[in-house]
Amino acid sequence: MNKLKTYKERSYLNYIEDKYIRMKKDYDLKQFHFHFPDNRSFLRFHKPLKYGDDLTNIRYSVMMANKTKQFISGFEEGRIFNGFRFVHPLSYEDSHIGTVEISVGFDAVHKWIEKIYEGHTYMILKKSMVTKNVFEDEQSNYDKSFVSNSYLHEKSMIISLFPHCFENSCQDEHKLHFSSQEFDEINKKLYSSIDNELESKKLFVKRVDLKDKTAVIVFNPIFNINNQHVGYILNYTIDVEFQKYTNIFYMLLFNLSILLWIIVLFIIYIYYKKEVESIKNIELNQAKNEIFEKKLELEAINKNLEQRVHENIQKAREKDKMLIHQSKLASMGEMIANIAHQWRQPLHSLAISVQDIAVAYKFNEVDEKYVNNYIKNSMAGINFMSNTIDDFTNFFKTDKKPMEFVIANLIEDVLKLVTPSLKAQNISVDVIKSLEQNKITSYPNELKQVILNLISNSKDACLEYAIHHDKENYQPTIKIEIATTDDFSTISICDNGGGIDENIIDRIFEPYFTTKKDNKGTGLGLYMSKTIIEENLKGKIFVENIFHGAKFIIVLKKNLAS
Repeated sequence: MNKLKTYKERSYLNYIEDKYIRMKKDYDLKQFHFHFPDNRSFLRFHKPLKYGDDLTNIRYSVMMANKTKQFISGFEEGRIFNGFRFVHPLSYEDSHIGTVEISVGFDAVHKWIEKIYEGHTYMILKKSMVTKNVFEDEQSNYDKSFVSNSYLHEKSMIISLFPHCFENSCQDEHKLHFSSQEFDEINKKLYSSIDNELESKKLFVKRVDLKDKTAVIVFNPIFNINNQHVGYILNYTIDVEFQKYTNIFYMLLFNLSILLWIIVLFIIYIYYKKEVESIKNIELNQAKNEIFEKKLELEAINKNLEQRVHENIQKAREKDKMLIHQSKLASMGEMIANIAHQWRQPLHSLAISVQDIAVAYKFNEVDEKYVNNYIKNSMAGINFMSNTIDDFTNFFKTDKKPMEFVIANLIEDVLKLVTPSLKAQNISVDVIKSLEQNKITSYPNELKQVILNLISNSKDACLEYAIHHDKENYQPTIKIEIATTDDFSTISICDNGGGIDENIIDRIFEPYFTTKKDNKGTGLGLYMSKTIIEENLKGKIFVENIFHGAKFIIVLKKNLAS
């Protein structure tokens, strides 16, 4: 009788199954799952025949959402798959009736990352975690990882993520990629050398030398909702920095040889000039001919030297592009956190719509008009979430030519992305504008990246400063000022995060130099910002200490196209 009642209750939700199928296809939705208040599974749309199992000791998010009646989100293990989950409590007539969950897998996150960053992305999970939590009949969906016996990966992820990049079939000729043989060689070299780093549960980077290139593998740790380490996200890219420095060394060695050769020739010439004064004109002419031949040799050598200098300048530019790429990669975790903040409101609205279905059904209000309205409201929330992903994707696109824009509007676009994260950490932001409109012609997306880097640095400084000071009397604040003259516009970003040590302030724009503790920074953000401002936007960037904080100043030409 109880089982019959359970089937009847489950049938009330079956009519929205087609909506789940559509969202799964269009938005890479992995799971749509309802749970009872006692943490038992009520309905898995992805596995409808598996229900009634107790998730208390398996799904921390479900247990906490039922216990606290609060929205829970983050990465978490499951009985069938592991992914990024969003669990919302449900109530009916002021009574808690359970929770609803929407989940996406790593394959969806991988697609978003691939739109922004170069390289190959790969996720590994702790073998002990999978064995403990996943249904026994579902564990065949996992296989031993490429880099460690203690970690596994999902078979479906390998099939869907890597074949298009291992061989020369990669359609994007500008995208860094490895052949399958190179990928195997990289992982074999990693296999016996990273056990200690994997146990550290921290971000680390490994370099592997191949025949004609050097691979850089970044290991980003993954922590679940319960702040337990469960695995890593790996990113494979090519490092051109070592080759660049090798070329510089040979160029310097070559230049030194040329200089010594010129000095020797000059000494010989002086000595020879004194000797030929006493010989016949014919001997003098022969000497002049020899000098002329040497001059031709030097001209040929100088021409070759100019070609080498040009080639090395090009390689230096490619190195700068790689540094910018690595800086973007290092900020990936923070950008995904911003996406989660942007998604909370539409997910809350979707959860309320789901609760309203039960009430409407009870009072026989579910008609065609109600269903159409429900679909309209639900799709509006889903489209907002999709547009959020598009906003983050467009944020990192490179401008092809200078465009006219208003600086204040550009800063508002940046703040729209980061304000939820700043508010969550109690950091206030003040924007001070001049009375006239600050229009300039430049590259807006590149300037956005610099503004985002400087705001992120100020945020980290404020959070570090707050650890050592009275939180009740300290309000972390970031202030942005915009000013203009006839030919230039100035953007100042200030914080009250304690400032920068005067002994190192002159070095903070150097590559790989960081003031952050516990290896939290890559040392590339400010270097990338300086490169963009001075090389691409033809401006200047400065830093100075102010009262209880630091101030970054950007000076830009109003018309870069002129």
